[in-house]
This record gives sequence, C-alpha cells and structure tokens, in this order.
Amino acid sequence: TNIGTYTADTSPIGIAIDSSGNVWVTNEGSNDVTKINSIGITAGTYTVGSMPRGIAIDNLSNIWVANAGGTVTELSSSGTLISTYTVNGSPFGIAIDYSGNFRHNNCYLSGRHLPFRYSDRQLWECLGDK
Repeated sequence: TNIGTYTADTSPIGIAIDSSGNVWVTNEGSNDVTKINSIGITAGTYTVGSMPRGIAIDNLSNIWVANAGGTVTELSSSGTLISTYTVNGSPFGIAIDYSGNFRHNNCYLSGRHLPFRYSDRQLWECLGDK
C-alpha cells in the first residue's frame, strides 16, 4: 500500500529512517541529502560529498553518508556537518556499529570490489580477504 509520495532531490538513491521517524534520502545527482520529517514535509537539504549513495544512522542519531567520490560524510541529526573522511575506493553502502565504527562496501581496488572496516575513523582492515 502506497501511503504517500514525497519529493527529495535529483536522483534519490539511499534511504534511512531515524528514531524520530524522519526519512533521510541521498540524492546522487545533486550531491546532497534530504530530510523529510515524520509528517512528510521536507525539513532540510544538506550538501555532502560527490555522488552520495549509501546512508546509515548511528546510535547517537548522527547521519553517515557513503559518497561514491571517495568520502564518507558524518552529519548531526540537525544536518550540521561533523566531518568528512577520505576512504578507499568508491563506497556505495555503509553500516555503523554500536561503537561508532563504520564499514563501507563496493570499493573497487585491484580489480575487485571489497568491503572495508574503519575504527576510530581510521582504516582498520580490508575485509575482502577474510
């Protein structure tokens, strides 16, 4: 059942829902994310890195965006930029564990797509050979 259609921006790719019921959408074509509140009204649009795709929300309600341009962007729940991290390859998906370590996948390195794990915002290991 379709309960509604909401406008994001150009080429929406990824979607995540925070604990307040806000919907966050990555827009690859406009290099930003859109926050749609729980009643369907656009609450903001926030610039992130080049070609945002994957999106995840951590236990502190921070928003994490995997940008295919080779970065991961961390935003606060209000959309304020916390940091941008340079990562290996061209990330597509992202996941955050309870400790705040992030993982991204679909990195093209040495002819293969490999997942990577970061701890304390630093590359910890390539998981592709495990």
